Amino acid sequence: MDQIYSSTLKRAFETALPISENNIGKPEVLQNEALVERENGPLVQKLLSEGKRYEAKEELFGPGNDRNFDHRPQGGESFKDVSTRAGIVLRTLLNKHAVHLKEHGKHFDIDPDADITAPFAEPFVIPVPEGIPHIVIVSHNVFLVMLHEEMLCWKRPRCKTSFDYGYTGMYVSRLLMLPVYTKLYL
Repeated sequence: MDQIYSSTLKRAFETALPISENNIGKPEVLQNEALVERENGPLVQKLLSEGKRYEAKEELFGPGNDRNFDHRPQGGESFKDVSTRAGIVLRTLLNKHAVHLKEHGKHFDIDPDADITAPFAEPFVIPVPEGIPHIVIVSHNVFLVMLHEEMLCWKRPRCKTSFDYGYTGMYVSRLLMLPVYTKLYL
């Protein structure tokens, strides 16, 4: 592992530290404000504190049952705002750490039918060729979903994944098995 980037929020930084401490070379954890979670805005918090869950949900996601990508809660961020921020982070990290690959595809020889969501009896190792920086980002649910979507949709219009924004547990992304991953290094 070459570099760890962490949100400036305490819980992310406290997660990043042991990752660093338990890796060869003990890479420095660099905190970055751009990796923070979606800002919900003060009205959402106020409504929740008053027990107005329905109103808080509507303020957070917009009216109706569907989550509105463009809806910005009062004093907060829309999903589109977070997506834009994630795209900037992705391009910034690529500008800093990207390397040119002479060959594509052969390096990520992972069985696409393997169940990578199952608990691992042995440490899970993804074969990454030498010379490619190993970067870890420790952040939060909505930001990581938007970062994931930015990678999946590289140089294409926005695509939507099926990640549930309400569940913060994430697993190793199948993104590593997609050809678009290696193309990020062009």
